[in-house]
Amino acid sequence: MYQEESKYFQVPVTLYPTDHRLPLPKVKDNSLQKIMKERRSPTSRIYGSITLEELSSILFSAHGIVEDVHRRMIPSAGGTHPLEIYILAWDVDGLENGTYHHNVLDNTLVKLGDVPPIDDILTTLNHFKDSAVMLVYSLILPRTTAKYGERGYRFAILEAGHSVQNVHLQATQLGLQSCEIGSFFDDVVCRLIGADGVDHVIGTVNVIARSKE
Repeated sequence: MYQEESKYFQVPVTLYPTDHRLPLPKVKDNSLQKIMKERRSPTSRIYGSITLEELSSILFSAHGIVEDVHRRMIPSAGGTHPLEIYILAWDVDGLENGTYHHNVLDNTLVKLGDVPPIDDILTTLNHFKDSAVMLVYSLILPRTTAKYGERGYRFAILEAGHSVQNVHLQATQLGLQSCEIGSFFDDVVCRLIGADGVDHVIGTVNVIARSKE
């Protein structure tokens, strides 16, 4: 294996030195692939409110129940569902600013308290200081590790990833801006949602807004 070199940087792709490559049929676009191709992580300032209806659609795509409590919009190892989603709302039409938990069983929001300024949460503001909302993907690890042991940590992280991608695609379909962020203060977010940082941890967060510059 080797990494192909480009003029400006090393291309992050694995290539095998062989002339025996099997061409695949040309991909025919469908509606899902169209949205996947349109998805972009914004690299300029995002701003503008979103509606409560849009937030509801995003949360359903994130982990909504399809048939029963064990059949949801995302796969979960052994139906253990370690994922819980919290909402930090600053600019959602029809929703009071605050910190909320999404009750997936009946699709309701439970207000847990106030929400601090976003610059108390992010280690670097960059272009996200005017975000309308932040989704917090937390993981209650014993739900999965009780069944799968240490491998359950991997399964829990995978579940958060499935959910985030669904959110990005739904936001794209709605014409919104969505971006996952790694530069946040774990202890601040843990305090906001009541996570202990050991059994209940933060997987990741992402911000959403109406528009970008």
